[in-house]
Amino acid sequence: MNIDKFLTYTALGYLLIPIATLAMMAFGILEPGVLVGDDEGHYYYQIAVIVSLLLIPFALRLMVMERVKTRVAKSMRAYMQYSFVRMAMIETVLLLSAMGYYFYMESSMLWCFGVGLIAMMYIWPTRQRRLHEQGLDHEE
Repeated sequence: MNIDKFLTYTALGYLLIPIATLAMMAFGILEPGVLVGDDEGHYYYQIAVIVSLLLIPFALRLMVMERVKTRVAKSMRAYMQYSFVRMAMIETVLLLSAMGYYFYMESSMLWCFGVGLIAMMYIWPTRQRRLHEQGLDHEE
């Protein structure tokens, strides 16, 4: 399978997990708000979300960091690894946001989810993005 298609399918899989969670809650398959009364758990959850939101700018800038850029330019395997890492960072935010909305019925988590979706648009794997990030776009 082509590397670009494989990364696209992986990104779709990363998106489907939190979206499926929200959809199951919307259709009544999962009962929302199961941890609404747990104040201590909610406090720790909010700290985790704040820390995970810091992953977004890091994920957006990952491929232009000098050390990563040189590795990615030399190796397709390194590009795959860093692409997975970058998508996993955004997936963490998406999943935590969806779970927060599900467990605590906190509507602000939908905003975090939206920010994660927007960030995913900026790292979505395409052939043109791969060629640019590997420094091969000027050769073709």
